[in-house]
Amino acid sequence: MRNLKDVESDAYPYGEAPEGPLLASSSSLTSSWTSGGVPLFHQRRREEKRGSSTAPGGSARSAASTAPTSPVLSEFNEGVKREMCDPVSSKIQKFSFKLPKEVTTGTVSTLIVLLQSGVRLEDVLVTLGMLSHDLIVANMMYSMGASATLIKIFDSAQSENVTALALWCLARICRSVEIADGLLKQNLAKLLVTKGLNGTQRIACVAGWCLGALICSDSIADTLTEMGFVPALCGNMRQCSESSSTSPEKYSAAIYAVARISRSITAAEVLAQSGCANILARCLMTTESPMVLLFSARAVGCLMGPDSSDMAKTLLDAGVAKGLARLPRVLSTDEVEPLGAFAFAIQRFSFAEWGGRPKKALVEGGIIDSLLHAEKTAADQPFPEVHIELAYAIALLGDVGGTSIRKQIVNAGGIEILKRIGSSTARPDVAKACSVAVKSVTGNVWSRNAALVHEWTGGCPDHLPDCPVPVHDV
Repeated sequence: MRNLKDVESDAYPYGEAPEGPLLASSSSLTSSWTSGGVPLFHQRRREEKRGSSTAPGGSARSAASTAPTSPVLSEFNEGVKREMCDPVSSKIQKFSFKLPKEVTTGTVSTLIVLLQSGVRLEDVLVTLGMLSHDLIVANMMYSMGASATLIKIFDSAQSENVTALALWCLARICRSVEIADGLLKQNLAKLLVTKGLNGTQRIACVAGWCLGALICSDSIADTLTEMGFVPALCGNMRQCSESSSTSPEKYSAAIYAVARISRSITAAEVLAQSGCANILARCLMTTESPMVLLFSARAVGCLMGPDSSDMAKTLLDAGVAKGLARLPRVLSTDEVEPLGAFAFAIQRFSFAEWGGRPKKALVEGGIIDSLLHAEKTAADQPFPEVHIELAYAIALLGDVGGTSIRKQIVNAGGIEILKRIGSSTARPDVAKACSVAVKSVTGNVWSRNAALVHEWTGGCPDHLPDCPVPVHDV
């Protein structure tokens, strides 16, 4: 186990650490040092739980109030010890995912003062963005006014790097409904739609991620729908689909914003009227980007709620079933995560109407074969969330699909794969999903209860985008 002195010696290669500016008092922190880290922000598409017992302005504020700031601020402003500040900034970025929370909060309060002073903005923004992986830090940044400063920087900065980094930080601090509501009151959504989506490709990309992050509740989705932003989001997605120069990440960000706002029933209806189904179908039929396929399939599922037969018909008429059936077969064997979104879309289709039309369209589109192909591909991969999604997709098709579909699943070896995954996993939720699927396919009508386990809230998990600026360019 490394102690605080070890970290300080790494972070200050030019000599003794300064008295307190970037790290809070070491004497009060050493006893709190613990081993273990947090996930890197490069890990994509990880679903994170929102909400916390720490409200904005709570313990984060009190932790921030004790952190000294003036020595480092003076050094940055006057350049007296620039040779020390540069490596310190670099080391903070390096250790941002390993520092204990007490050290992190002391560091963040200093960085917020630097941010508000406009000093070395690119350095400060990169470091703040990396540190904001933690909800406590996000609350702290919001309560100390950093979010308002970031919005001002986004609205007025002339540098593309600075603008993109400010948006990236905003996207990463949208970690609770309270923070998102506060950002809405600061007019962030309007700025993102009117300025962000119309910026350069990189800025529009980060603006899309930020919009999606902002839409973290049904009420926020309804609010943005009432403000008339849905056609703009659909138009942004259409523009991406029609341009050959659009990067996969920008396209994915545009779809992500659409998927997140479609949690509102009214928004989903407006999206359908704006031609969203045709755009998604074309995307699923043509793109080979795993990232774009993932978010496209996720958006298809998000558009459908309980008893949404009209929406299902719109999507099926647009050719979405064939596009979804194509998805597992164009992925390389190591690209497993999009299969979870593919399975999620099938689940939502199964719920859209408990009749024959969706089932018939899915079968004719080749969904059953593709689902079994996806199950075999993912079986030996360490992606438990994908295993759960695929198992419930099979369970629901077995539940409502009729004898012919259940027989097809059995004959293709689907039950054996489910039993193997369920018996070898260490996770109870994976074992439960596999058990439900087996019972839904092989059991009687009383054991087919897959519909009881579907989660209707949300639909599109949180996504933490990568830093939009290579760190070596800062």
